[in-house]
Amino acid sequence: MRYWFSILLLSLSFCLSNAQAEESTPENEPLAADEVETIEFERPAIHSRSQIAANEFRTTFPEQFIEIPGTANHYPALYLPANAKTAKGLIVFVPGLLETADSVTNIAQLRRAVTDKGWNSLSLNLPDPEPELLRIESTPITLSDTDTANTKESEQSEEPTTETVSEPFLGDDNAIISTDEVTTDVAAESAAADYAATIEPLLNATLEYIATQQAKKIIFIAQHEGAYWLLDYLTTHKTQSINAILLINPRHPRQAKQKFAFFITELDITTVDFYSTNSPSQANEAKERLNASKRKAKSDFQQLKINGLSEKTAQQRAQTKVLGWLHRYQP
Repeated sequence: MRYWFSILLLSLSFCLSNAQAEESTPENEPLAADEVETIEFERPAIHSRSQIAANEFRTTFPEQFIEIPGTANHYPALYLPANAKTAKGLIVFVPGLLETADSVTNIAQLRRAVTDKGWNSLSLNLPDPEPELLRIESTPITLSDTDTANTKESEQSEEPTTETVSEPFLGDDNAIISTDEVTTDVAAESAAADYAATIEPLLNATLEYIATQQAKKIIFIAQHEGAYWLLDYLTTHKTQSINAILLINPRHPRQAKQKFAFFITELDITTVDFYSTNSPSQANEAKERLNASKRKAKSDFQQLKINGLSEKTAQQRAQTKVLGWLHRYQP
């Protein structure tokens, strides 16, 4: 009898504990908002290509890295003094689109080589074009008669759902927004004005910094799209401090509003045009620039052709011609 009485007490205590547990934590009951611990994650800052390059230069070239003081920002650049007792002057390098102050395309080699020729060198790091261009593409879907009928039946039986749209992604300079009816150019004339306004403070700060260096001669070497933005700036901001401009394979950016021929006719600065003959379009544009210089009453424009069977050979010859011109230069 005692045995069965013990079993009964044990069963009753087990049932009571389960009942208390169910009352204390009802099944599927949501937690109150104040009971949930919130964890905040700090998103890492998104740096532009130019910012990443500047951070790398700060650690890779600590002795060359400088910041040009500006009105709102300080602009990163690389500076090398001339390997001479008295420098001939200062050469400022302006890279092309998405290139850096130490671009392997000509600038890295030239900025070091000119120091052995007696020149100080200052290589700029241009900001990225803003805003970034986005391209969104959607492909129209064509339904057959059977698919259309099935679609109507499913629409009656199911609730409508949100149409799926393809995710946007960063595009290149030819980025567009496409739909099945309209194709819109994102970077219209406003994009050119935006980047011109972005690069203007940098060039303003650069010229102010150059004035403090008291250089005997000042020469700008700009390549690719950098040549366009430099000439665009100089036609608006007239300056007498620059002795010469050297252009290496100048290219129009996608946002260009003017031809290089317009800049050539507007500027009264010694300009040397180094152009490649690897494509007919480059040769035709070089011809336009030369013809524009001939239409000026007084022109100090020179044009030097770069022949090369490969891109590497063309770059080597371009660097040789630039250094040769600097060696012969007499203001």
